[in-house]
Amino acid sequence: MLSSIKSFTSKNSPVILSSLAVGGVITTAVFAAKGAVAAFTDVDLLESKRYTAGEEPPTKREIFEATWYHFAPAVVSGIVTIAAIVLAQRINGRR
Repeated sequence: MLSSIKSFTSKNSPVILSSLAVGGVITTAVFAAKGAVAAFTDVDLLESKRYTAGEEPPTKREIFEATWYHFAPAVVSGIVTIAAIVLAQRINGRR
């Protein structure tokens, strides 16, 4: 049983990796969209706090520091997707 699974995955690894890459592209887009909505909310809150306190608007660095973590899942998903694409191409090139 285990050897048949290993044989199947070995023979079909480019297809499996390409399928993971397609799913990864969709997942990355969803994570990025969710992160953008959450980041927009945080920036709006930061700007309104600054405005009511009579302070200067936040700098780009302050905005980045307040919102970067919303995009971390999209970055990780993108890296895994790129790895799947590269590995699938490498395997296809060897065959």
